[in-house]
Amino acid sequence: MQGSETPGHPAQTFLGHLRFKDQWIELRAKQHASAVAQIGENPSFTKSAMDAFMVYAPFDKVFDFAGPEWPELSEGTVDELDALRAEVTALRSELDLVTAGTDEDLRKLLKQFTQDSREMMGRIQQPEEENATLKAELEKAA
Repeated sequence: MQGSETPGHPAQTFLGHLRFKDQWIELRAKQHASAVAQIGENPSFTKSAMDAFMVYAPFDKVFDFAGPEWPELSEGTVDELDALRAEVTALRSELDLVTAGTDEDLRKLLKQFTQDSREMMGRIQQPEEENATLKAELEKAA
């Protein structure tokens, strides 16, 4: 057996590295193209797509892979993304407050929700009853 055919031989390891590097670059380019397509369809996906792409950035350095450019976003899209981020932050804060609440707080919230639901049903039923009464009166008059 020749030295270059021995598993773990530097030449074989180097060739394996080159094949893996080519595959890595090809797959990363496909991943980037997919992320750009998703951003085009839904600009609010930009941050998530970029974050997902950057997870493997340390490996990109190993293979000297320079990440491709990301699409420029319009000013309106940037404003929309900022508004969505602010809303998500506010909702997370609200969720943290609710989940940090005691069982008593949750019981109070449930009681208030139940009360509000009953009031809403009453408000819905009242016009339905009035509508039925008016309909009956119209049928009598006709």
